[in-house]
Amino acid sequence: ATGLPLAVLFGNFLLSWLETFPIIAYQTLLNDDLRMTLSTISSYYAVTYMPWMWKPLYGWISDNISIAGYHRRPYVAICALGCMACCLLNAMYVRTAAGLYATSFFNSIFTAFAQLMMGAFLVDLARGDMASAADFQGSANAAKQVGSLSAQVMSLALYGGAVGRQSAHVAARPAIAAAATAPA
Repeated sequence: ATGLPLAVLFGNFLLSWLETFPIIAYQTLLNDDLRMTLSTISSYYAVTYMPWMWKPLYGWISDNISIAGYHRRPYVAICALGCMACCLLNAMYVRTAAGLYATSFFNSIFTAFAQLMMGAFLVDLARGDMASAADFQGSANAAKQVGSLSAQVMSLALYGGAVGRQSAHVAARPAIAAAATAPA
């Protein structure tokens, strides 16, 4: 058993952190900055979660279309850049509900694709070392949980329970911009 490569552990940690950290910032952006109605927010989440259903398509793409002879790494890099670009657009330029719908939709595509690629790395590694497959999965899950926990602790420190109130320590847009650094 050689153990899970550090890059895969770190990738799982960062992906989970990126999904968790900006949640409160996005809630503040939706409610306070863009003043979306409850029905618009419901539609927003319905639309932005659609790309998660398309993971079989992302898997087909990565299995059948190689980039420079690779089937996983280039897609992880493309997705990381895509997530970063979407977060930066949301933080700096998006001022309308339609703009947020679009960038968040594409961010979901990049995030879901990256998450699938991280899982595919685990499958690829397990094929080479079946005796360690459970250890690989456990280590990846631990990295994800630590990523989520650290993001929540950081959010608590920054927001201090101030969802929907102006007393938050950090405004929504800078927090979303900070999240953009995770995939980089």
